[in-house]
Order: sequence, then C-alpha cells, then structure tokens
Amino acid sequence: MNIVGILVILILPYMAGYIINKAFSGKKETNQIETYLIGFFFLFLLQGAVFTGALFLDKPYMEACKMFGWLTDVIIVLFLLLFVITGIFKAKGKNEATNKSSKLKKEEWILISATIIALAGIILRIVLLRSNLRIDGMLSTVREIVSSRELFTVNPFTNQPYGLGVINSRKIISLPAYYAYYAISFGIDLEWLLYVVITLQTVTCTFFACTLTLYPIVRNRKKSMIFILFLAVLILSGDYFSGSIIHKILHNGYSGAAIVAGVMLPYCMYVITDMYRREREGGKWLGRIGSVSKMLLCLAASLFLTSFASGGLLIIIVAVVLGTVCMIRFAKEEV
Repeated sequence: MNIVGILVILILPYMAGYIINKAFSGKKETNQIETYLIGFFFLFLLQGAVFTGALFLDKPYMEACKMFGWLTDVIIVLFLLLFVITGIFKAKGKNEATNKSSKLKKEEWILISATIIALAGIILRIVLLRSNLRIDGMLSTVREIVSSRELFTVNPFTNQPYGLGVINSRKIISLPAYYAYYAISFGIDLEWLLYVVITLQTVTCTFFACTLTLYPIVRNRKKSMIFILFLAVLILSGDYFSGSIIHKILHNGYSGAAIVAGVMLPYCMYVITDMYRREREGGKWLGRIGSVSKMLLCLAASLFLTSFASGGLLIIIVAVVLGTVCMIRFAKEEV
C-alpha cells in the first residue's frame, strides 16, 4: 500500500495538469514539464479549497478526506479516458514522417553522466537526512491530525487542547491536513512521507521550474545540460546556510515556504518572460489570459501553503518587478 500511495503522490500532479491542458488549451500542446507543474499547483489549490472549506464550514476532517479522495478518483478516471481518447486520435492521424533527433555528442554524454551522479547524491542525501531533527512543527502537526482525525484541536507541541482556538490566518494553511490525508489513506510512514517523498517531489519540481525558465533563453541543449548539472551540484552541496533556499528545499522541502520559493517563483518568472516573448511575436488575447491564469493559480495556491508574507507577497513582488522590466523593454523595442 505504501508503494501505491507514493505513486499516487508522484503521478497525480501530471494527471491533473494533463486534464487542465486538454480542457483549456485545445489543440495547443504544452510541454510535459509545465503540465506536471500546473497539476502540482492545482492540487495545492484543490486541497486548500476542500480542507479549509470543511474547517470553516465545521465539517468533520474525515468527511473532507472522503471528498478529496473522491476528487482524486475523478482526476484519475478523467486522465485515463482523455489519455486513451487522445492516443486513438493520434494513432489515426499518424503519418509516416518522423523527426529524427540529433545524436548526443561525447561532451553531452559526459554532462548527462555527471548529472545522474549528482542526482543520485541528492536522493541519497535526502534519504539520509530523514532522521535529522527539524525546527518546524510540521511532523508534529501532521502526526496530531492523523491520531485525532481532527484539525486544530490539540497543540502538537504541548499535547494540550487549544484554549482560545486558532487564528483564521493559520486555519487557511491546510498543508498539514493535505499530508495527513495521504498518511491516513495509504498508511505511509510520516517521516518518509514528509522528509523523503514530498521533499524529493519538491526538489524535482525545482529542477522542472528552473529548467523551464532557462531553456527558452539559451535555446541550446548543451548549455541547458550544463545548467542542470550546476543546479544539481548546488543543491547537493549548497545548504551550508540555514537561510538559503537550497537548505530549505533539502531540509524542509515539504514546507509551503520552500515550495513557493523553490518552485512557484521560478515558474512565475517563466510565465512572465514567456508572455513577453509572445507579445514580441504579436501575442493574442487568449495567450495573455492563459498567462494571467497561471499566475493567479500560483498566487491562489500559495495562500493555502504558507503565510502571505512568505508566499503570495513574494509572487506579487516578482510579478510586478519582472513585469515592469518586460514592459519597459517591450516599449523600447517598439520605438
């Protein structure tokens, strides 16, 4: 059952992103990396709507878990249907022309080999770090939810009931309830769930977001490989300062602050720069609506992950600053 749960956690974002891509982008193809990231963000928004909504409506936590489980089943079924239907249409419209990709050069094979070694080191390090103590209370909070089957009733640090309740700004952050859902549904050990599975997923999405941001700029396979290798080495050895984003990703990759800083911010940078490139090529309103929708998806999902200061506010600052730079640059090019 643990393996099934881990597979669901790792694959479900792609399923959700695939459905969204087919539903809203029509015939336009979205690359697989962005598909996964969109689904990754959508699931955070969905869980926030379910668990936070249930909390404010005074619904039992287990009832919210059943609702989210039902939505998960819907996503899986819709994905399978769309995948089969799309495969049938592709098989019918398949032509004999095939695109032959260029063979990898010797230096590219060396870069790939070095990157694989670095990635293996990251996985090993995350597994070995699972026994280290964390200063946050995520594990205690999730463990309390799993044992009590309720939200925000007992202080996980003192094991005493909350005397005055919990402030609304904390109730909105439903990430512990989301993790507890997976632990209850699939029986995954909490330390492995938070410190290994979720952290590995966050690190993977960090690679996805950073690569997505860089590749359209360099448009060169070899340079992209060098960047990925550099990022892998940086993550593997760059956590010497506890305040750095690399440290947060490795040690607290399950936290909302790490997800926002490591995944959402680079992705938002990609969305803005991609929108700038589209405008240079005579972008249409549909593309602009799509870019704004992606930014709003990240902003809305961040509200359920961490505080506004370490989540939504950072996204707004990045959008304003980078958007202003792109507008100024675009105005100068038009002149």
